[in-house]
Order: sequence, then structure tokens, then C-alpha cells
Amino acid sequence: MDGGFADLDVETVCSLLGDARRRRLLRRLHDTSEPRATTALARSLAEERDAPVDRIRTQLVHVDLPLLADAGVVRYESKTGVIEPTDRVELLVSCAETIERAVKSTA
Repeated sequence: MDGGFADLDVETVCSLLGDARRRRLLRRLHDTSEPRATTALARSLAEERDAPVDRIRTQLVHVDLPLLADAGVVRYESKTGVIEPTDRVELLVSCAETIERAVKSTA
């Protein structure tokens, strides 16, 4: 599944990028190609928004990570809490940045 969007439809890409928390998560995963712990990512995202870590972790575990894993964007091992980004993270972050630039240029 790595290596592109060939098997993703527009609705899936839009859904994956349609949530601000998920875009922040993708950027964090993009910053490092190393596997990351769910708890560490939740803590980082919570600090960024001054939100409760437990709430962010719950949203990651039950919503964001399953969606990203189903789309082949991450490999997520729920038993260990380890998240490993695939090449699709870079592609989605690039797509999000392109959209954000386009929106800003029309504002």
C-alpha cells in the first residue's frame, strides 16, 4: 500500500485531511520517520492545544489511528501503542499544505 494514492479515492483523502487534529498528527508523524508511541503523540498534541491528554489519546486510539491505518497511512499496533508512518504521511502532508496555500491565496 505504500507509495501513493492509487487505491485511495478523493472522499477518503478529504476525510483524512478534514480534521484539524488529524492534520496536526500527520505533521508530527512527518517530522520523524521513526515509530512513535501513542501516549507520546497524545501528550504532544494535547500540549499544543492545552487539552487533556486522556481525551486526545482516546480520540487518537478510537478514531484517528484506525482511519489512518485502514487507509495505509500508518501501521498501528494497538497492543503496544506503536505507530509507524508510511510513505503516505508525506503525501498527505504535502496535499494538506497545497490546499492550505490555495485557500490562503484566495482569502
